[in-house]
Amino acid sequence: VDYDTGMLYVYGDENIRDAVIKVAALGQKADEAIIRLDKASYITFSGFDIGLARVNGVYVTSGTDVTIINCNIYGVGMAGIGDGTLYGGWSDPYLRGRGYGIYNYDCGKEVYQEAAGYNHNYINNHVYNTGINGIAIYAGDRIDLDPANHNIISCEINNTGRYEQSFGVGVEALGVGINIIGNTIHDI
Repeated sequence: VDYDTGMLYVYGDENIRDAVIKVAALGQKADEAIIRLDKASYITFSGFDIGLARVNGVYVTSGTDVTIINCNIYGVGMAGIGDGTLYGGWSDPYLRGRGYGIYNYDCGKEVYQEAAGYNHNYINNHVYNTGINGIAIYAGDRIDLDPANHNIISCEINNTGRYEQSFGVGVEALGVGINIIGNTIHDI
């Protein structure tokens, strides 16, 4: 590492020109991600390789009509794909009326619905080698039954929970109007 120029030099044998070199990005907050979309709408990511970070691969809050399609999401420390609010708040029947979500986060109905977003699609992605969940969606209002209309379709999800083995699941869905269709989940 040359700290003066900010360059990382890698020395190897004569085959270094054909080598694939991977460097993990750092991070530690639950809502950090390689691709972080907040209040974004009508955006599609297609055919990306997203991986090698201590954070989430993709994290989406708010907005509408975000689509992640035909992507490989791998080697992340948290969820491959996270969507919605991290807090129970208004949608949690046990917390409604108390004025706060879990972790004492102020989360009224409008704040919760805005954070969750609507009409997000995760289609034909391969999510693997994640630290916690493969795909985690927290959206839709469980009390008023206002659907998020989020879709997880034809994804392959495997080798999750590599960091938090007791909590890592293939797909975690909490809310209303989350469609999980035709996915392959294995080696959890």
